[in-house]
Amino acid sequence: MEWILSNIAVIATVFSALVGSIIGAFCSALFGARFALKLRESDQRDRKEAITSAFQGEASIIGELLAVDLDLSNLSTKEGAMYQLHRLSLTRHIYDGIGGDIGALTAPRPQQLVRFYGRIQASVQQMEKLVSQPGFFARINNEYKAEDSRREYTDLLRTISIEADIVSADLLDDSKQIIS
Repeated sequence: MEWILSNIAVIATVFSALVGSIIGAFCSALFGARFALKLRESDQRDRKEAITSAFQGEASIIGELLAVDLDLSNLSTKEGAMYQLHRLSLTRHIYDGIGGDIGALTAPRPQQLVRFYGRIQASVQQMEKLVSQPGFFARINNEYKAEDSRREYTDLLRTISIEADIVSADLLDDSKQIIS
């Protein structure tokens, strides 16, 4: 009987150690997985914040180009207008560089950005046609010869300028929400 009791004590000690090891390993794995998940969430948040900030900066630059450099009051020749329109068409370094990561942004931002950059390209092409028309910069009796074309140019400019402001503001709001 004494032998049975001593073996039960040994078995209980081994069982206790084994259960403790299993519980310890489970807890370690659980805490490790939780830490890895938190680290991944932090990395995704940082990536999303960087992408949002980069697009917000580019949208702001586009807005400034539209408001100042492409305003008809600051343009006097077809060559000057074409140069500024070319600059606008090239102002998409962020979109071209990290456009593949656009899916990391929260909806509806990816769709809004694709539409925005597409509209810029289409508008630039239309604006180039308008400024290339004969008489676009010519005046007769202090009035422009191609007043309708100039009005269409201004409407296109105003439309994409408003959209640039909206995109920039939306991205700024997104950035604030990511940080908080």
